Amino acid sequence: AAHRRLRDSGDAVTVLDLAVNAGFAAAINAGFEIGLDRGAHVLVSLNDDVLVQPGWLEPLVEALEDGRASHLGAVQPLLVQLGSDPAEINSAGVEIDRYGAGSDRLRAHPVADAKPAALDAVTGGAAAWSAAFVRDVGPADERFFLYYEDVEWCRRGARAGWRFALVPQSRVLHAGSASTHRLGGSLRRLQERNRLWSVAMHGSLRELTAALWLSIRRLRHEPRDVHRHALLDGMRGAPARGFDRVRGRSVAATVRQASGPPDFVRRPVGGVNVLGYHHVSSGLGDNARAIARCLRAAGVDVIEIDNDVTNSPRRRPARPMPTELHDATIAVVTAFEFEGLVARLPELRADGRRLIGYWMWELTTVPDSHVAAMSVLDEVWTASAFVRSAYADVAPGWVPVRRAPYQVPRPVPDPSRTAGWRERWGDRFVFLVTFDYLSIPERKNPEAAIRAFTSAFEPSDGPLLIVKSMNGDRRPEASEAVAAAVGERDDVWLLDDHLDEADHHALIAAADALVSPHRSEGFGLQPFAALAMGTPVVATRYGGVLDYLDDQNSLLVEYTMTGVIEGEGIYPAGAPWADVDHDGLVDAMRRLVDEPALAGRLVTAGRATAAQWPDDRALGLGYLQLLEMAEPRTTHMELP
Repeated sequence: AAHRRLRDSGDAVTVLDLAVNAGFAAAINAGFEIGLDRGAHVLVSLNDDVLVQPGWLEPLVEALEDGRASHLGAVQPLLVQLGSDPAEINSAGVEIDRYGAGSDRLRAHPVADAKPAALDAVTGGAAAWSAAFVRDVGPADERFFLYYEDVEWCRRGARAGWRFALVPQSRVLHAGSASTHRLGGSLRRLQERNRLWSVAMHGSLRELTAALWLSIRRLRHEPRDVHRHALLDGMRGAPARGFDRVRGRSVAATVRQASGPPDFVRRPVGGVNVLGYHHVSSGLGDNARAIARCLRAAGVDVIEIDNDVTNSPRRRPARPMPTELHDATIAVVTAFEFEGLVARLPELRADGRRLIGYWMWELTTVPDSHVAAMSVLDEVWTASAFVRSAYADVAPGWVPVRRAPYQVPRPVPDPSRTAGWRERWGDRFVFLVTFDYLSIPERKNPEAAIRAFTSAFEPSDGPLLIVKSMNGDRRPEASEAVAAAVGERDDVWLLDDHLDEADHHALIAAADALVSPHRSEGFGLQPFAALAMGTPVVATRYGGVLDYLDDQNSLLVEYTMTGVIEGEGIYPAGAPWADVDHDGLVDAMRRLVDEPALAGRLVTAGRATAAQWPDDRALGLGYLQLLEMAEPRTTHMELP
């Protein structure tokens, strides 16, 4: 009868009959896919036991619109318990405890207690979701069937930088368990199992341990059979969910492998243009070549476009602009080049074509020029969660910002060159700091390593610090400041030279530890190379390095926030970044010398981390999935 009434209501309502009960997430996904396909910006989920009140929707939509710049992914109204007198709160959002259990905030409190608040998660029973959030993190996980799919969805989104909030001005009435009360013991079993799955996918080791311990303790309570089956089901499924987590950490939730529910709004991709410095010896050139290689490994036809606007050394002459282009372009150039790029090559933004900027940056403060450049893009891609969060905070609401990791070199050092470095140093414990004076010494912060080393050791103690740099002659004042920090210490060696790639890799492999006291890193290629080659890493616990460094594979040092002093025209003065803790850095360096077994544990864990990084084909498939979701902005939203 309800279906007949809805069908009779006209074109404003679409009734979708799934024929089978595939679960809450499957129903939400099916409905949201239709909404996205029709260009909806806001998607709403409502349970069958929710009664909406007049004016309930407008505050939710307004909150999402206002929250675009701050990456607000979903909001929920205040759920008031149906029939309560005086009115009591049924749910003011979901909070997640140390056992990974989600519970309703302020349940049974007076309605007056509800205030606007940030949430761990929204309840899927009544929530408004940003279409940008759904496109970015993908659909709800249908494997959960019922319960915790909304919690997992929000936890997945939080890892990608999205926020969630309560909008108490919006109110709905909720009966609660109008359908699920018929499940009996299955209800508890699903709740317990799915809690364990959610924690396996997103919780810390401490949370996972606590979650399992809670399930084990519940075996003492009735109905014991239900608790036992829930624990067994949860443990059987947890390894697969944990594998999803490891893969997601490497590739990001937004560069997914072909598994689980289908993505939304798929578009066939006949091929991709990769624009960049393919012909130039530079980091940007390496990135463009790697992205093209990964896409080809995934079976995608790639047209390379040489961006010949650079003073860097050329490996070969630039090729002319191709006459035939695919409809999607990934441009691996810096943000400040984009407006000029589009003016020079307007065909990249022709109607129906997609232009994606692959950008890197090192601060949470994004220059206005980067934000302005987003206006000519359909999407921004970047390599780390840190940079993604920075760009997402300022991106216009119609420009998705996605994490799409690039292929990171895992060098195999030449044994003879490595031995050559060791011969120079003898059997001393060697710390290595490596940086380029053209990459802003204040950011790389080599002086912090020098100060910590000279505090940790006396010249007669034996350890040696190598400060390897390049282009010191082009920044004489900065070079003199580093030399002044060394002073008369003969156990700190300065080496300012341009080494070829093989010799540089051998240097890192020969060292006993790489020290990165950076104030910020967009990704950090040197620490990753050290992990891959079996060199322990000491680094500031800040920036893009946290995509692959953790407390198992490295020694991470705490920090305090400080402001940029001399950004040399690149970084705005006063913008926040990290100042590594001096005492913590001293302690980490001493521990590596005093605890030989520690280095061995770090090497084993570091090599395992590097080995888990996806290969070319896996990354290419991830890029392809993003491209299949990407739409030309002109088809779904006019520019303001």
